[in-house]
Amino acid sequence: MLILKVASPLIFRSPTMRKDFWTEFPRTNILSLTTDQLATRAQLAGSWQNWALMSIMTFVGAGLVEETLKYLPVAYARRRRANTREHRRGDRSYIDYAVAGTLSFGLTEMIGFVYTACESGNEGGLKLVLTVFERLVGQVGHLSVAVLTALRATRRDDYGDGLSWLGVVGPAIVLHGTNDFVALAASSLEGNVGWIHPSGLKITSLMMGVYSSVLGLAIGWVRKEWKSLNERDRASGVSPSDKRD
Repeated sequence: MLILKVASPLIFRSPTMRKDFWTEFPRTNILSLTTDQLATRAQLAGSWQNWALMSIMTFVGAGLVEETLKYLPVAYARRRRANTREHRRGDRSYIDYAVAGTLSFGLTEMIGFVYTACESGNEGGLKLVLTVFERLVGQVGHLSVAVLTALRATRRDDYGDGLSWLGVVGPAIVLHGTNDFVALAASSLEGNVGWIHPSGLKITSLMMGVYSSVLGLAIGWVRKEWKSLNERDRASGVSPSDKRD
């Protein structure tokens, strides 16, 4: 939110338009809005300014910030490893740290989404069940990109691959940002500013289809990194009994 607050004056040059955006953005329920208010929301949702802020929110506010937070346990493990000097090539403990941090982060986020869905009164029955299902699928997304980061960090530290911090976390940032952008785009295509769950079957199906495709890409990338590390371990003489898989 702080990032959006800083960016919005640079994107919305009109104070009136910026005020309208921040009036509409927090809404979680549009049932009581008038026709004029709905028209204002639709106009804002279709503006390039809204799409620019969505890009900042998803790729910077969510992708960059959240994946950096999820990298911190790995950074801690790396520092601890350097201090104790107990590391053995073939160790996959970075995954343990990344998964533990991601599960706690994801649980907190899921509670927030479900609470908002219930508190707004705009979701119930099957729609609420769909929201819970989407958040559970979202946890798989969180975990897959966190494991991807952990594996790339392992490759960097075990085999000296010249990966910067961004090289380690970058793929997770892009994948995470893409999925969040798809969700907000689906909401905007129905005339909403911010996040209100799409009600149309076509848009919801498209949103879930694209999300599933990106999730599949993330899982496939994890498998590729895992196999690559195992092959390099075998080539360097690390036996399966030496590894903590």
